[in-house]
Amino acid sequence: MQCSLTGRTIWVFRGFERQRKATIPAGMRESIWFGSAACLRSWRKRGKSWKSPRGSNRKGSGDMLIRKLNQEEKIITRPLYEEAFPEDTKPLVDYYYRYKMEDNEVYAALSDGRAVGMLCLNPYRVMVRQKEYPLFYIVAVATAKAYQRKGIMRAVLTKALREQAGRGLPFTYLKPANPAYYTPFDFAFISRRPHRRYRKELLRTQTYEEGKEEALLAFMNRYLREHFDIYALRDPRYLRDVCAELRAGNGSIDLLLDETALKGVLIRDDPNGPEETARLLFEDAYLEREIRPASLALMGRILSLPDFAELAMLDAGCEKKKAVHFFFFQDAIIEENNGLWRWTLDHNGSVLEKADRAEGEEIVPRYTPSEFARWMFGEEPSSAAPWCQEIRGMRGVYFDEET
Repeated sequence: MQCSLTGRTIWVFRGFERQRKATIPAGMRESIWFGSAACLRSWRKRGKSWKSPRGSNRKGSGDMLIRKLNQEEKIITRPLYEEAFPEDTKPLVDYYYRYKMEDNEVYAALSDGRAVGMLCLNPYRVMVRQKEYPLFYIVAVATAKAYQRKGIMRAVLTKALREQAGRGLPFTYLKPANPAYYTPFDFAFISRRPHRRYRKELLRTQTYEEGKEEALLAFMNRYLREHFDIYALRDPRYLRDVCAELRAGNGSIDLLLDETALKGVLIRDDPNGPEETARLLFEDAYLEREIRPASLALMGRILSLPDFAELAMLDAGCEKKKAVHFFFFQDAIIEENNGLWRWTLDHNGSVLEKADRAEGEEIVPRYTPSEFARWMFGEEPSSAAPWCQEIRGMRGVYFDEET
Protein backbone atom coordinates (compact mmCIF):
# COMPACT_ATOMS: atom_id res chain seq x y z
CA MET A 1 0.00 0.00 0.00
CA GLN A 2 1.19 3.52 -0.78
CA CYS A 3 -0.14 6.84 0.44
CA SER A 4 -0.11 10.08 -1.53
CA LEU A 5 -0.90 13.32 0.30
CA THR A 6 -2.07 16.52 -1.35
CA GLY A 7 -3.34 19.31 0.88
CA ARG A 8 -5.95 17.85 3.23
CA THR A 9 -6.86 14.94 0.99
CA ILE A 10 -5.17 11.55 1.02
CA TRP A 11 -5.46 8.97 -1.72
CA VAL A 12 -4.73 5.43 -0.62
CA PHE A 13 -3.32 3.06 -3.26
CA ARG A 14 -2.90 -0.68 -3.29
CA GLY A 15 -0.70 -1.62 -6.20
CA PHE A 16 -1.78 0.67 -9.06
CA GLU A 17 -5.49 0.72 -8.20
CA ARG A 18 -6.93 3.63 -6.24
CA GLN A 19 -8.94 2.17 -3.36
CA ARG A 20 -10.25 5.01 -1.24
CA LYS A 21 -10.24 8.75 -0.80
CA ALA A 22 -10.46 10.22 2.69
CA THR A 23 -10.52 13.86 3.73
CA ILE A 24 -8.38 14.81 6.71
CA PRO A 25 -9.99 17.35 9.07
CA ALA A 26 -8.22 20.71 9.32
CA GLY A 27 -5.86 21.33 12.22
CA MET A 28 -4.70 17.78 12.65
CA ARG A 29 -1.01 17.23 13.35
CA GLU A 30 0.92 14.89 11.11
CA SER A 31 3.08 12.11 12.45
CA ILE A 32 4.75 9.60 10.17
CA TRP A 33 4.84 5.89 10.89
CA PHE A 34 6.81 3.25 9.03
CA GLY A 35 5.87 -0.42 9.12
CA SER A 36 7.86 -3.29 7.74
CA ALA A 37 5.68 -3.51 4.62
CA ALA A 38 4.51 0.01 3.84
CA CYS A 39 4.80 3.74 4.38
CA LEU A 40 1.89 4.79 6.59
CA ARG A 41 0.64 8.20 7.62
CA SER A 42 -1.65 8.99 10.53
CA TRP A 43 -3.05 12.25 11.85
CA ARG A 44 -3.59 12.75 15.57
CA LYS A 45 -5.74 15.19 17.47
CA ARG A 46 -6.71 14.99 21.14
CA GLY A 47 -5.69 11.36 21.35
CA LYS A 48 -7.71 10.27 18.31
CA SER A 49 -6.24 9.17 15.00
CA TRP A 50 -7.46 8.89 11.45
CA LYS A 51 -7.01 5.32 10.24
CA SER A 52 -6.29 4.16 6.73
CA PRO A 53 -8.29 1.23 5.30
CA ARG A 54 -7.90 -2.30 6.61
CA GLY A 55 -6.29 -1.10 9.86
CA SER A 56 -2.92 -0.56 8.22
CA ASN A 57 -1.68 2.13 10.63
CA ARG A 58 -1.89 0.12 13.82
CA LYS A 59 1.07 0.52 16.15
CA GLY A 60 3.02 -2.59 16.87
CA SER A 61 6.24 -4.48 16.41
CA GLY A 62 8.25 -3.08 13.51
CA ASP A 63 6.50 0.32 13.43
CA MET A 64 8.65 3.44 13.64
CA LEU A 65 7.94 7.01 14.60
CA ILE A 66 9.84 9.78 12.82
CA ARG A 67 10.19 12.95 14.89
CA LYS A 68 12.47 15.57 16.38
CA LEU A 69 13.90 14.61 19.77
CA ASN A 70 13.81 16.83 22.82
CA GLN A 71 17.00 17.70 24.68
CA GLU A 72 16.76 14.85 27.20
CA GLU A 73 16.14 12.27 24.47
CA LYS A 74 19.20 13.05 22.34
CA ILE A 75 21.40 10.64 24.29
CA ILE A 76 19.43 7.64 22.99
CA THR A 77 21.06 8.19 19.59
CA ARG A 78 24.57 7.52 20.90
CA PRO A 79 24.55 3.72 20.33
CA LEU A 80 23.52 4.32 16.71
CA TYR A 81 26.15 7.05 16.29
CA GLU A 82 28.87 4.71 17.60
CA GLU A 83 27.69 1.91 15.29
CA ALA A 84 27.59 4.15 12.22
CA PHE A 85 30.86 6.02 12.82
CA PRO A 86 33.31 3.51 14.35
CA GLU A 87 36.26 5.63 13.19
CA ASP A 88 35.37 8.28 15.80
CA THR A 89 37.24 7.69 19.03
CA LYS A 90 35.50 7.80 22.40
CA PRO A 91 36.91 11.29 23.17
CA LEU A 92 35.50 12.58 19.87
CA VAL A 93 32.07 11.07 20.53
CA ASP A 94 32.16 12.47 24.07
CA TYR A 95 32.97 15.90 22.61
CA TYR A 96 30.10 15.66 20.14
CA TYR A 97 27.51 14.71 22.74
CA ARG A 98 28.72 17.34 25.19
CA TYR A 99 29.20 20.33 22.90
CA LYS A 100 27.31 19.89 19.63
CA MET A 101 24.24 18.37 21.28
CA GLU A 102 23.87 21.47 23.45
CA ASP A 103 21.97 23.47 20.88
CA ASN A 104 21.49 21.32 17.78
CA GLU A 105 18.35 19.57 16.57
CA VAL A 106 18.13 15.81 16.19
CA TYR A 107 15.62 13.95 14.04
CA ALA A 108 15.30 10.23 14.59
CA ALA A 109 13.42 7.12 13.60
CA LEU A 110 12.37 5.36 16.81
CA SER A 111 11.50 1.70 17.20
CA ASP A 112 10.50 0.55 20.69
CA GLY A 113 12.27 3.58 22.16
CA ARG A 114 15.51 2.90 20.29
CA ALA A 115 16.96 5.19 17.62
CA VAL A 116 17.43 3.23 14.38
CA GLY A 117 17.82 6.25 12.11
CA MET A 118 19.10 9.76 12.83
CA LEU A 119 20.45 13.02 11.54
CA CYS A 120 21.59 16.18 13.30
CA LEU A 121 21.04 19.80 12.34
CA ASN A 122 23.98 21.72 13.78
CA PRO A 123 23.35 25.49 13.89
CA TYR A 124 25.74 28.07 12.50
CA ARG A 125 25.61 31.83 12.10
CA VAL A 126 26.04 32.00 8.33
CA MET A 127 26.91 35.28 6.64
CA VAL A 128 25.46 35.84 3.17
CA ARG A 129 26.76 39.13 1.76
CA GLN A 130 27.11 40.46 5.30
CA LYS A 131 23.56 39.54 6.28
CA GLU A 132 23.37 36.91 9.01
CA TYR A 133 21.20 33.79 8.69
CA PRO A 134 20.73 31.05 11.32
CA LEU A 135 21.31 27.99 9.12
CA PHE A 136 21.81 24.30 9.79
CA TYR A 137 24.66 21.99 8.79
CA ILE A 138 23.33 18.43 8.38
CA VAL A 139 25.66 15.88 10.00
CA ALA A 140 25.63 12.40 11.56
CA VAL A 141 23.24 10.94 8.97
CA ALA A 142 22.92 7.28 9.94
CA THR A 143 20.68 4.23 9.80
CA ALA A 144 21.22 1.07 11.84
CA LYS A 145 22.51 -1.77 9.65
CA ALA A 146 19.50 -3.99 10.34
CA TYR A 147 17.13 -1.24 9.15
CA GLN A 148 18.87 -0.04 5.99
CA ARG A 149 17.17 0.03 2.57
CA LYS A 150 13.71 0.37 4.10
CA GLY A 151 13.14 4.06 3.32
CA ILE A 152 13.81 5.17 6.89
CA MET A 153 16.46 7.78 6.13
CA ARG A 154 14.39 9.13 3.25
CA ALA A 155 11.60 9.81 5.75
CA VAL A 156 13.90 11.35 8.36
CA LEU A 157 15.63 13.63 5.85
CA THR A 158 12.37 14.63 4.16
CA LYS A 159 10.82 15.61 7.48
CA ALA A 160 13.88 17.66 8.46
CA LEU A 161 13.93 19.47 5.09
CA ARG A 162 10.23 20.31 5.19
CA GLU A 163 10.35 21.63 8.73
CA GLN A 164 13.35 23.85 7.96
CA ALA A 165 11.55 25.21 4.90
CA GLY A 166 8.53 25.96 7.07
CA ARG A 167 10.69 28.29 9.17
CA GLY A 168 11.63 30.36 6.13
CA LEU A 169 15.26 29.21 5.97
CA PRO A 170 16.82 29.70 2.52
CA PHE A 171 19.02 26.60 2.35
CA THR A 172 20.78 23.86 4.28
CA TYR A 173 24.04 22.05 3.55
CA LEU A 174 26.05 18.91 4.28
CA LYS A 175 29.33 17.15 3.56
CA PRO A 176 28.38 14.02 1.59
CA ALA A 177 30.04 10.68 2.25
CA ASN A 178 28.31 9.52 -0.94
CA PRO A 179 27.00 12.33 -3.19
CA ALA A 180 24.84 9.88 -5.16
CA TYR A 181 22.67 9.35 -2.08
CA TYR A 182 21.70 13.02 -1.86
CA THR A 183 21.14 13.89 -5.53
CA PRO A 184 17.62 12.32 -5.52
CA PHE A 185 16.77 14.82 -2.75
CA ASP A 186 17.87 17.65 -5.07
CA PHE A 187 21.07 18.46 -3.21
CA ALA A 188 23.77 19.99 -5.41
CA PHE A 189 27.41 20.90 -4.86
CA ILE A 190 27.68 24.52 -3.74
CA SER A 191 31.29 24.90 -2.57
CA ARG A 192 34.83 23.88 -3.39
CA ARG A 193 37.78 23.29 -1.13
CA PRO A 194 41.01 25.03 -2.16
CA HIS A 195 44.32 23.15 -1.99
CA ARG A 196 47.04 25.74 -1.50
CA ARG A 197 50.52 25.93 -0.03
CA TYR A 198 51.93 28.99 1.70
CA ARG A 199 55.52 30.25 1.67
CA LYS A 200 56.90 28.82 4.88
CA GLU A 201 60.12 30.80 4.67
CA LEU A 202 58.14 34.03 5.12
CA LEU A 203 55.84 32.99 7.97
CA ARG A 204 56.60 31.52 11.36
CA THR A 205 54.17 29.33 13.30
CA GLN A 206 53.00 29.85 16.85
CA THR A 207 50.66 27.55 18.75
CA TYR A 208 47.36 29.23 19.55
CA GLU A 209 46.65 29.73 23.25
CA GLU A 210 43.01 29.41 24.21
CA GLY A 211 41.56 32.54 25.73
CA LYS A 212 43.40 34.85 23.34
CA GLU A 213 40.85 34.71 20.57
CA GLU A 214 40.32 38.37 19.67
CA ALA A 215 43.05 38.67 17.02
CA LEU A 216 42.34 35.21 15.59
CA LEU A 217 38.59 35.81 15.21
CA ALA A 218 39.19 39.24 13.69
CA PHE A 219 41.61 37.82 11.11
CA MET A 220 39.39 34.90 10.08
CA ASN A 221 36.24 37.00 9.71
CA ARG A 222 38.05 39.73 7.77
CA TYR A 223 39.67 37.21 5.42
CA LEU A 224 36.41 35.36 4.78
CA ARG A 225 34.45 38.59 4.28
CA GLU A 226 36.94 39.79 1.65
CA HIS A 227 37.07 36.50 -0.28
CA PHE A 228 33.62 34.88 -0.02
CA ASP A 229 29.94 35.80 -0.21
CA ILE A 230 28.96 32.96 2.14
CA TYR A 231 30.75 31.63 5.21
CA ALA A 232 30.14 30.66 8.84
CA LEU A 233 30.79 33.56 11.19
CA ARG A 234 33.63 32.98 13.64
CA ASP A 235 32.66 34.01 17.18
CA PRO A 236 33.80 32.92 20.68
CA ARG A 237 31.28 30.05 20.76
CA TYR A 238 32.47 28.84 17.36
CA LEU A 239 36.10 28.89 18.49
CA ARG A 240 35.24 27.18 21.79
CA ASP A 241 33.71 24.24 19.91
CA VAL A 242 36.61 24.00 17.46
CA CYS A 243 39.14 23.93 20.31
CA ALA A 244 37.16 21.25 22.16
CA GLU A 245 36.96 19.15 19.00
CA LEU A 246 40.70 19.48 18.40
CA ARG A 247 41.52 18.51 22.00
CA ALA A 248 39.41 15.38 21.60
CA GLY A 249 41.25 14.40 18.42
CA ASN A 250 44.74 15.65 19.37
CA GLY A 251 44.49 18.36 16.73
CA SER A 252 45.94 21.85 16.91
CA ILE A 253 45.66 25.47 15.80
CA ASP A 254 48.82 27.18 14.55
CA LEU A 255 48.98 30.91 13.94
CA LEU A 256 50.98 32.03 10.89
CA LEU A 257 52.80 35.30 11.56
CA ASP A 258 55.27 37.56 9.84
CA GLU A 259 57.45 39.91 11.85
CA THR A 260 54.56 42.10 12.94
CA ALA A 261 51.10 40.56 12.55
CA LEU A 262 48.87 37.53 12.07
CA LYS A 263 48.76 36.53 8.40
CA GLY A 264 47.14 33.10 8.49
CA VAL A 265 45.84 30.16 10.50
CA LEU A 266 46.43 26.42 10.13
CA ILE A 267 43.96 24.05 11.82
CA ARG A 268 45.01 20.40 11.90
CA ASP A 269 42.29 17.88 12.75
CA ASP A 270 44.76 15.03 12.33
CA PRO A 271 48.21 15.76 13.79
CA ASN A 272 49.75 13.10 11.53
CA GLY A 273 47.82 13.97 8.39
CA PRO A 274 49.26 15.81 5.37
CA GLU A 275 49.13 19.59 5.49
CA GLU A 276 46.87 19.79 2.44
CA THR A 277 44.06 18.13 4.43
CA ALA A 278 44.24 20.82 7.12
CA ARG A 279 41.95 23.84 7.34
CA LEU A 280 44.12 26.66 6.08
CA LEU A 281 43.56 30.39 5.61
CA PHE A 282 46.32 32.86 4.77
CA GLU A 283 46.85 36.16 2.99
CA ASP A 284 47.17 35.85 -0.79
CA ALA A 285 50.57 37.55 -0.76
CA TYR A 286 52.03 34.44 0.90
CA LEU A 287 50.76 31.92 -1.65
CA GLU A 288 53.48 29.60 -2.92
CA ARG A 289 51.30 27.62 -5.34
CA GLU A 290 48.05 25.79 -5.86
CA ILE A 291 48.72 22.13 -5.07
CA ARG A 292 45.81 21.09 -7.29
CA PRO A 293 42.50 22.60 -8.44
CA ALA A 294 39.88 23.19 -5.79
CA SER A 295 37.77 20.07 -5.23
CA LEU A 296 34.01 19.78 -4.77
CA ALA A 297 33.25 19.94 -1.07
CA LEU A 298 29.76 20.55 0.35
CA MET A 299 26.30 20.05 -1.09
CA GLY A 300 23.36 22.34 -0.45
CA ARG A 301 19.59 22.11 -0.74
CA ILE A 302 17.14 24.96 -1.32
CA LEU A 303 14.48 25.09 1.41
CA SER A 304 12.13 28.09 1.24
CA LEU A 305 12.36 29.25 -2.37
CA PRO A 306 11.21 32.88 -1.79
CA ASP A 307 13.75 33.31 1.02
CA PHE A 308 16.50 31.75 -1.10
CA ALA A 309 15.76 33.79 -4.23
CA GLU A 310 16.02 37.07 -2.31
CA LEU A 311 19.77 36.43 -2.03
CA ALA A 312 20.12 37.17 -5.77
CA MET A 313 20.29 40.60 -7.43
CA LEU A 314 20.97 42.24 -10.77
CA ASP A 315 24.59 41.97 -11.81
CA ALA A 316 26.71 45.10 -11.55
CA GLY A 317 27.19 45.03 -15.33
CA CYS A 318 23.44 45.10 -15.98
CA GLU A 319 22.31 48.57 -17.08
CA LYS A 320 18.72 48.03 -15.95
CA LYS A 321 17.67 49.51 -12.61
CA LYS A 322 14.91 46.93 -12.21
CA ALA A 323 13.88 43.72 -13.94
CA VAL A 324 10.88 41.39 -13.69
CA HIS A 325 11.12 37.78 -14.87
CA PHE A 326 9.13 34.56 -14.51
CA PHE A 327 10.08 30.91 -14.04
CA PHE A 328 8.49 27.59 -13.11
CA PHE A 329 9.82 25.60 -10.17
CA GLN A 330 9.39 21.86 -9.65
CA ASP A 331 10.17 20.52 -6.16
CA ALA A 332 9.33 16.90 -5.36
CA ILE A 333 9.83 17.35 -1.61
CA ILE A 334 8.76 20.87 -0.60
CA GLU A 335 5.38 21.38 -2.22
CA GLU A 336 5.14 25.08 -1.35
CA ASN A 337 8.00 25.79 -3.78
CA ASN A 338 6.10 24.49 -6.81
CA GLY A 339 4.50 26.65 -9.46
CA LEU A 340 5.00 29.81 -11.48
CA TRP A 341 6.94 32.63 -9.83
CA ARG A 342 7.40 36.35 -10.53
CA TRP A 343 10.97 37.49 -9.75
CA THR A 344 11.50 41.23 -9.24
CA LEU A 345 15.18 42.23 -9.03
CA ASP A 346 17.26 45.36 -8.59
CA HIS A 347 20.89 45.96 -7.69
CA ASN A 348 20.28 45.48 -3.96
CA GLY A 349 18.30 42.25 -3.92
CA SER A 350 15.10 40.66 -5.15
CA VAL A 351 11.57 39.58 -4.24
CA LEU A 352 9.88 36.37 -5.37
CA GLU A 353 6.09 36.05 -5.50
CA LYS A 354 3.64 33.46 -6.83
CA ALA A 355 2.14 34.38 -10.22
CA ASP A 356 -0.94 33.34 -12.19
CA ARG A 357 0.62 33.94 -15.60
CA ALA A 358 3.89 35.07 -17.15
CA GLU A 359 3.13 38.58 -18.36
CA GLY A 360 5.06 39.52 -21.51
CA GLU A 361 7.70 36.83 -21.09
CA GLU A 362 8.58 34.88 -24.23
CA ILE A 363 10.74 32.23 -22.55
CA VAL A 364 9.75 30.89 -19.12
CA PRO A 365 12.42 28.46 -17.87
CA ARG A 366 11.79 25.54 -15.54
CA TYR A 367 14.07 24.67 -12.65
CA THR A 368 14.44 21.92 -10.11
CA PRO A 369 16.03 22.79 -6.73
CA SER A 370 19.39 21.30 -7.73
CA GLU A 371 19.47 23.14 -11.08
CA PHE A 372 18.58 26.45 -9.48
CA ALA A 373 21.13 25.92 -6.69
CA ARG A 374 23.97 25.11 -9.10
CA TRP A 375 23.23 28.35 -10.95
CA MET A 376 22.80 30.58 -7.90
CA PHE A 377 25.88 29.22 -6.09
CA GLY A 378 28.02 29.73 -9.19
CA GLU A 379 28.73 26.09 -9.98
CA GLU A 380 26.94 26.03 -13.33
CA PRO A 381 25.68 29.00 -15.41
CA SER A 382 22.09 28.95 -16.60
CA SER A 383 21.27 29.44 -20.28
CA ALA A 384 17.58 28.63 -19.88
CA ALA A 385 16.62 32.20 -20.83
CA PRO A 386 18.53 35.25 -22.14
CA TRP A 387 17.81 37.22 -18.97
CA CYS A 388 19.74 34.72 -16.82
CA GLN A 389 22.93 36.61 -17.68
CA GLU A 390 21.57 39.70 -15.90
CA ILE A 391 21.44 38.03 -12.49
CA ARG A 392 24.16 37.78 -9.88
CA GLY A 393 24.00 34.84 -7.54
CA MET A 394 26.52 33.98 -4.82
CA ARG A 395 30.22 34.18 -5.63
CA GLY A 396 32.39 32.17 -3.32
CA VAL A 397 31.12 29.79 -0.65
CA TYR A 398 33.42 28.69 2.18
CA PHE A 399 32.48 26.04 4.71
CA ASP A 400 35.26 23.99 6.32
CA GLU A 401 33.52 22.86 9.51
CA GLU A 402 33.74 19.16 10.34
CA THR A 403 30.86 19.00 12.82
